[in-house]
Amino acid sequence: MRSPDEPAGGIAVAAVVGTVAVVTPILTSIYLARLEGVIALKAQVRQSADEILRHTEESAQQNWTAYYMLKDDHLRPCSPAEIDLMRSIDMASPYVQAVGRIEADTLLCTSLGTTDPIPLGPAKIKTENGVDARTEIRLPIAGNHPLNILSKDGLAVLYDPMLFLDIPDEGRDISLTVFTPSGPHRNSVTLTDAAVQPEWQKSIPKGAESTFVDSGYIVSATRSRVADVEVVAAVPMSDATRYERQFAHILVPVGLLCGITLVWATLYVVRKRLSLASILRAGVRRREFYVEYEPIVELATQRWVGAEALVRWRRGNRTVRPDLFIPIAEATGLITGITQCVFEIVARDLPMMIAADPKFSVAINLSMTDLGNEETVALIQWALDKSRAQPFNITVEATERGFLKGDAWRSVVAAIRERGVVVAIDDFGTGYSSLALLQDLPLDRLKIDKSFVDTVGTDGVTSQVVHHIVELAQSLKLGLVAEGVGTEEQVQFLRERGVQYAQGWFFGKPMPVTKLCDILSARSGKHEEVAEEDIPLRGALANPHGDQPTLASERAAQS
Repeated sequence: MRSPDEPAGGIAVAAVVGTVAVVTPILTSIYLARLEGVIALKAQVRQSADEILRHTEESAQQNWTAYYMLKDDHLRPCSPAEIDLMRSIDMASPYVQAVGRIEADTLLCTSLGTTDPIPLGPAKIKTENGVDARTEIRLPIAGNHPLNILSKDGLAVLYDPMLFLDIPDEGRDISLTVFTPSGPHRNSVTLTDAAVQPEWQKSIPKGAESTFVDSGYIVSATRSRVADVEVVAAVPMSDATRYERQFAHILVPVGLLCGITLVWATLYVVRKRLSLASILRAGVRRREFYVEYEPIVELATQRWVGAEALVRWRRGNRTVRPDLFIPIAEATGLITGITQCVFEIVARDLPMMIAADPKFSVAINLSMTDLGNEETVALIQWALDKSRAQPFNITVEATERGFLKGDAWRSVVAAIRERGVVVAIDDFGTGYSSLALLQDLPLDRLKIDKSFVDTVGTDGVTSQVVHHIVELAQSLKLGLVAEGVGTEEQVQFLRERGVQYAQGWFFGKPMPVTKLCDILSARSGKHEEVAEEDIPLRGALANPHGDQPTLASERAAQS
């Protein structure tokens, strides 16, 4: 049993869990906001790079249109008629500033009406299509505003590179470059600022794009499918905070709400558990428990040879389910008091069962705490003396977990078996014990868990487990009891494979002792004497006396 400080300890745990429940969703929300901010920034960079590439491809298309129109005009170069044609081409092309003719690195004439030669110098860039590119050329006719000049076969197109770098306001922090990926030096045709690193200007396949993080920037590169151009856009990672704040305004309140909900749920569960633990302690002290008996049948004869004592808790006008109070009883140490209540009730009921059938046996469940407590041996002996029963009239059961937790149970089990009381492992197959470990357990019976019995006659994954359990028990010379039997098919299957005993609703639901004894009397018709060979004594029988169990667990339960 826990100390009076248990509620305080539970509240302290609840406070820690509650704090974690509040902080974790908020931190998760902040993390998600940052993540979404980076994702949104990457999307912005990719969108900007795609937009610039679209402008560049449109400009390239207009350049080629101008080239083919001048190439096939059949007019005298730089004649008034050709300059008029140049002017019409210029006016019809938004990205084209001017068109003209070029020869020997000299601009001869343009659509702007100039006919005086203008030296340009050699081109530094040549594309895969044979186009010469000159960048940032300052001409008197353009007011010294830097222009790019593309030329091929003596025809030239002049354009302002900043026209297709026009992007929405949200992209104002983006650094951009447009370059020719086919060239050996990947020279930039257009560059907004020096933030673009040379190593970012890598040639990628046509129509491909790549987004990555480098040197504190999110970088997106995309290459045209039709033109010999590639665009690189880069934005500082710090810009993600703008998007992060936007997402945080949504996600953090949601995280806070989730945290508050988790705290409320945690405190609610803790209060319920603490409240139920306090009520359970009072229930143990007041002996509010009763027992129902589920028949155990010998499959070969269909005779009721025993019953499992199932504890129930009646709280006022309602019954609390065992799956609700047993875990709390085990966690708080109250399970020993409940076990003592069960033994007291069985000791009171057993004489009626023996009167109906002297060979009848009652199975009582022991918890892990009971299995490691030396007082359990004295409790069993007290029940035998109180009921004037023989050792074979009582069987004790414990789950695999009880046998796997430490070695304290070994001396207790040995003392129980020395008194001739049968020991069974309950719910076998649901724990973590290995088959090799089972050989080392001092047991008499093995109970097949209901979950495996349910698979009999099905194609379930565990349908073959029953075969292995039966073979294992037979090889170790252990008795077998199948739990949860509900159909005739299961009865026939188990009987054919040598399983001796079974229990389940097919034979009878848990019932009060009076109903059990009435059925026993009706089935037997008369009392049988117990033959000497039917008494499975395993050692000397201790005979302490007394009408009530004088155990420390009872004194603790009454405190």
